[in-house]
Amino acid sequence: MTYYSIDCILVSLVLASLAPLFPWICSYLKRRSQCVRAGQSSSRYRECFSGVPPGSVLGPLLFPVYTSPISVIVSDLGISLQQYADDTQLYISVSADDLTVHLTYLESCLQSLHLWLCHNGLALNSGKSESISFSTPKHP
Repeated sequence: MTYYSIDCILVSLVLASLAPLFPWICSYLKRRSQCVRAGQSSSRYRECFSGVPPGSVLGPLLFPVYTSPISVIVSDLGISLQQYADDTQLYISVSADDLTVHLTYLESCLQSLHLWLCHNGLALNSGKSESISFSTPKHP
């Protein structure tokens, strides 16, 4: 609980210091248009309704902020995670005695993540998702 309190204080301080930048960040993300250029040809400009400009400097900074609730969802269910860019790994250590209970936690976590992703305009790429199980040899 101590870490949670410290995190809340730190987040509040960071948000307070960034408050003057909020209108600028919003203008950066809203009412943008882009076109595609190939050689001497270019498409018509089209309005972009989501995302950050391709190749932007702020994109790698804003994405972790946008997806930070994922760590809360996962940790609330007692599951560990690693995140790098747009990749997330969930992992959990279980014994044979409590395998069913922990698998239920993992399934619940995946359902919660799916709901959050859908609600926030993201999707889990099932083609790139996999499950790996590691175990030790059983001893008599």
